[in-house]
Amino acid sequence: LMRFLRVAEADGEVDCLGMYLAELSLLDYSLLQYLPSQIAASAVMLALHNAGKPHWSTTLEHYTGYTPISLRECATLLHQSCTKNAPGGSTGQQQQRDSSLPAVGEKYAKENVRKVSDRQLRDFNPTLFDQPY
Repeated sequence: LMRFLRVAEADGEVDCLGMYLAELSLLDYSLLQYLPSQIAASAVMLALHNAGKPHWSTTLEHYTGYTPISLRECATLLHQSCTKNAPGGSTGQQQQRDSSLPAVGEKYAKENVRKVSDRQLRDFNPTLFDQPY
């Protein structure tokens, strides 16, 4: 994950969000079917997209070995996992996090990791994976 983030020339916010997404994947049974490298690449892609940056590049494709199309299912499940563990609504009220496993959300709600767990991920259209980068 750290190598992929370095290749993406990610800033601190993208780093923290990528790490948060990767840790969330450990709590979601549906993501166990994917290789750790697929989870890492999907986390980087979602973090870049959320920051409003280009979601992928030929450099990332070279170093990860994945294209956006090959990460479609993994990234979609990872996005769903994050949105069900994220704060809800514009009122600022917290959605009910998985009460049996709150540690990841609490860890990434701190100031030193830019409170990334308190933010909502940008929605993405599945056509994002078909777009040129």
